[in-house]
Amino acid sequence: MAPLCLRGFFFGYPWQSRHAYNAAVTQHSAETAYLFRHALLRDAAYELQPPGVRARLHGLALEGLESLFGGVPPGHATDVSGDAKSVPCPIDAVAAELAEHAHRARTLAESDSEILLAREALYLRRAAEHAERAWHTSDAFRLWQRYAELAVGVDKAEAVRKAGMQALHSGHPKTAEAMFMEARRIASSVGDCPNEGMALANLALLYQQTGQFEASLQCYAPALDLFRQAGNRRFEGVALGDMAGVYQQTGRLELAEQLHDQALAIHREVGNRRSEGVTIGNLAGVYQDTGRYELTERAFESAIAIHREVGNRRSEGTALGNLALLYLHTGRVDLAEQTFAQALAIQREVGNRRSEGVLLGNAARVFQTTGRSAMALESYELALAIHREVHNRRFEGMHLCDYAEFLLTLGRTADAQRHWKSGAELLLQLGDLPNLAQRRKAMLEACAEAGVPPLASG
Repeated sequence: MAPLCLRGFFFGYPWQSRHAYNAAVTQHSAETAYLFRHALLRDAAYELQPPGVRARLHGLALEGLESLFGGVPPGHATDVSGDAKSVPCPIDAVAAELAEHAHRARTLAESDSEILLAREALYLRRAAEHAERAWHTSDAFRLWQRYAELAVGVDKAEAVRKAGMQALHSGHPKTAEAMFMEARRIASSVGDCPNEGMALANLALLYQQTGQFEASLQCYAPALDLFRQAGNRRFEGVALGDMAGVYQQTGRLELAEQLHDQALAIHREVGNRRSEGVTIGNLAGVYQDTGRYELTERAFESAIAIHREVGNRRSEGTALGNLALLYLHTGRVDLAEQTFAQALAIQREVGNRRSEGVLLGNAARVFQTTGRSAMALESYELALAIHREVHNRRFEGMHLCDYAEFLLTLGRTADAQRHWKSGAELLLQLGDLPNLAQRRKAMLEACAEAGVPPLASG
């Protein structure tokens, strides 16, 4: 009898999946399962099986794994806010594998089984959400795309939009832009105002991150209209806060504060405690930019308390990092270092590489201030490496400029010139003129103190 195996099942998956398969085969079949250590031998054995046999084996593996993980999990549900969610469960760790088994069981048997098609869609979505939570952006992008191929209507619009978000996180703005536009088209065609509004809001975020601030505002306005048309106050509040961020980033602080206040009122009205904490943290940034440091500190402390209450570890880490910057700015260097360490530990715990890079670049200032030059150099270099890895161009530009200023204090003028030119040009490309102006002023002061002519920025 030809040996039985499943291509891919014993190669590249977690060990528990191998044991799960062996248990499933023992439970459901008297056949012997062989583990082939050579990939070519394994694949050859797999291809020897007729398609119908392979389809049966994939179906067997699907049923066995489902049994071992407690049965078929529930699908996603839409809450009162219009937000579609799946409750995480242990089977999510092998959801991508289960989707592949369902796909092969269906296609190899040339079956139009609605049950297998539904299983494939269920596990693709769960796998995409699982990858998204772990910040495995490439996997999440691919899985959302596959799910979109099976989904229809509202679910399809949402899947395309979420694939676009993963493309944006992966540093592919052109791909993301095309997907957001397609998601908007699909949502509009089925009368799905919330997803059409979200697609526009995501497009606005893309334009904000790439320095196209007026284009960003032009997308937020119709997004807000769609949320209001749908009566979705939750999404309206989130969009108002995001729009306030554009005004804050472009130096229109009075308008930013007004919109943050409006967003905060809506979050409290609908009981969106999570977004309430985020908005209070953003307001703290406006207070700091306008020199109201006592109010800033109280706002950060309030935001951190809410993040801890709702278990929002990512935002807790972000708020702690911003509070550390305030401590540093107000001369409390030891407290700043302790708080940066807390924030960094949280972001590493949750796997937030983007924020880890931001924190390392900001914490370098502490080492710089306390005369630990080697630690400052290492922290800047690590930060810049992460920014390039996750395509965080804005903070790459900011920290290149900060690094250049530090190199100047070490007498490394040529290196300072090179980093300053790269950083300033990057901020200019992104249209982040407020941050560029702030760093130009600091660099002019550093040049004067070092006794060198002002560095050229190209």
